[in-house]
Amino acid sequence: MVRRIGLLTLPLRHNYGGILQALALYKHLTDAGHTVVLLEARHSPSRRQLLLSKLSITLARMPDLSFIFEYKARLKLSCFDNIHSFYDKYLGLTIQKIVRLQVEGRFRSFINRHISIRSGAIDDSRQMIGAVKKFDLDTLIVGSDQVWRLDYLPRGMEGDFFFGFAEDMPLRKISYAASFGYGEWRYPEWTSRVTMLLEKFNSISVREDSGLAICSDTFNRQDAIHVLDPTLLHDCAFYDHLAAARREVGGHSVLQYILDNTPASHSIFSTALQALGPSYCTLHTSIHESHIAGSIPDWLRSFMDTDFVVTDSFHGTVFSILFEKPFIAILNEGRGADRFTSLLGQLGLLERLVVRPSPAEIERLAATAIDYAAVAPRLASLREQSAAYLERALA
Repeated sequence: MVRRIGLLTLPLRHNYGGILQALALYKHLTDAGHTVVLLEARHSPSRRQLLLSKLSITLARMPDLSFIFEYKARLKLSCFDNIHSFYDKYLGLTIQKIVRLQVEGRFRSFINRHISIRSGAIDDSRQMIGAVKKFDLDTLIVGSDQVWRLDYLPRGMEGDFFFGFAEDMPLRKISYAASFGYGEWRYPEWTSRVTMLLEKFNSISVREDSGLAICSDTFNRQDAIHVLDPTLLHDCAFYDHLAAARREVGGHSVLQYILDNTPASHSIFSTALQALGPSYCTLHTSIHESHIAGSIPDWLRSFMDTDFVVTDSFHGTVFSILFEKPFIAILNEGRGADRFTSLLGQLGLLERLVVRPSPAEIERLAATAIDYAAVAPRLASLREQSAAYLERALA
């Protein structure tokens, strides 16, 4: 049966994995013949943020100013102290805002290019209802990513991510690979309301093992299914089409994709690089306040072309696996630990996940190849099961 689907996920801004998982699910559903509308929930912006958002479209066309941050970091001599002070107090903050707006504009261009049907910005339940009526939707899907982690949701819209706005509408309600973000339910004040809303779901699937227990023990939904993150519904050919053109790096490289740049993660990367040997150079792709290195196509190409990955990102781990790269995944507990352990456990790759590793453990992992010939059939089976869940849920 062909359906008209409203797809609801976390607000898409400048998150590589968040955007790619939304695109992956959108594309999977449209390839199956359905009409899909991205419901663009957002964190309610201030008047100033609305103005800056409009500026980002213009700023995206300007030369990339992020090189200034790298140049500043090279000024080490004391004679530059006054320059540093002036920069940090005045110029740096201004350039930082421009760079952030440039990045958001470029990411928005990618979304607009690849997700063709979008609702436009949605700020509240009333606008959600308006989108359902405008696009004549008969089905709602929430997922993937941490869409059921309430502290990540737009304030005032927590219930909307359990389809509270459509509570009495005769629509098919489905979750795909929804994540609670934590290994347990942490919002007791919402338990009764969420239980009532989940009762009205036709099908529920979650991304982590712990999500099954939460659905069963907290919300009395013993029928929840464990499925793959949407990015894993596709093989490499899909991402090859999206990636930037191949570039020659020269020699071997180690990709460092770290979300939380801590002394521990820096030490792990340095140890791995040293263990791999002098023929390896460093590639960086990162997100932090002053700089995002590369567009989404560039980010994908970085994973495709590197020889080894060190990351504390879940989707960094996912794309290491998709492109069959040896990797070390650093457990990022603050951003959600269960998603690492759940996926890597399914694929027999838990040993690639480290918490507080010794140098010897890092050296061992750097020297140990991954048997992707054994991983591939496991991934293929899980991909087939996940696609079958969606097919049943939409029938």
